[in-house]
Amino acid sequence: METLQGAVRNLRHTIEVEGGGHNTSSTTKHIAVFDLNGAPVRLAASEPIILNQGEIVIVAGERRGGVFQAYAYYNQTRQVYGQDAYRLHLLLGPVVVAVGILAPMQFVESGATVSALNLVVVLPLLVGGVFVLAGLYTIYCGWRVKRAVSVLQSVVR
Repeated sequence: METLQGAVRNLRHTIEVEGGGHNTSSTTKHIAVFDLNGAPVRLAASEPIILNQGEIVIVAGERRGGVFQAYAYYNQTRQVYGQDAYRLHLLLGPVVVAVGILAPMQFVESGATVSALNLVVVLPLLVGGVFVLAGLYTIYCGWRVKRAVSVLQSVVR
């Protein structure tokens, strides 16, 4: 995890909306794309990003594919912090992992034998594996943002 600091240049704001179909909820992600000391930066947050052209900002994140992916920011001009959501990731990730581990066990305990290697055993194990991987990735995403917040707070103090 690293930080960048400087004046914001070439700022563009946008939003991404996911979901929102018939009888479903939607999520909105606020995105700011800008240059900071010549480096392209992409900052995503669950709440509006308080950032204007020319303001001095510190961002914490990592470089990926030539773009600095910022997970947390501190606007020094306005003295405002912001970050992507991470608490929900850290709470739900372990639940998804547990479902991935416990659900297939119900099928195995219901009388199916592992030696048979039939769909009754293999399919729940595969689905459970997908849940475990998804839960671990969710935990990783939350941990990454939490780490960026900690790095940023140590720089700002």
